[in-house]
Amino acid sequence: SFIPDEGQYDFTMFWNSDTQYTTQFTEELAYHQHRWIVDAFAEKKGVITFNTGDIANRSNLRYEYNWKVVEQAYDIFEEAKIPYTFSWGNHDIDYDKHANETRYYRTYFPASRLAENAGQREVSFAPDSIDGETTRAMALKQTLHGAKIMLLSLAYEARLTNSDLAWAEE
Repeated sequence: SFIPDEGQYDFTMFWNSDTQYTTQFTEELAYHQHRWIVDAFAEKKGVITFNTGDIANRSNLRYEYNWKVVEQAYDIFEEAKIPYTFSWGNHDIDYDKHANETRYYRTYFPASRLAENAGQREVSFAPDSIDGETTRAMALKQTLHGAKIMLLSLAYEARLTNSDLAWAEE
């Protein structure tokens, strides 16, 4: 069996999830959490931060204020050059079944923005995007201290297509 040398894989991947209520009701807490990651990133040997979904509480047009808070929270990472990624949760895409419910995730976090802020990683997206900007499925690959690491980010199950899943299986 393989046992790595002490410190060989000494790095941190920061993770948070289900921040929808924080970004909707206590925006200062959301900003504080992101600033904490920025402040701890170097000390903890950070390599990336990721959120596993529900970054905003609703995707319908009445909730744009929530997406503006989310954007400001991620601006904190961008200003500090902290790489990030996330997968979309059920609150982020088409939650209330209203018209235009895919608008905000594409407007505020298009594929180009996620790729730009993934750091020194190879980024790929599932090819079946409607407009070239959907990010339902993406992969980030990197070699760290000899270890090949892949973060596979898949949106909430009901929002994935068969093509997304076939791409992920490859």
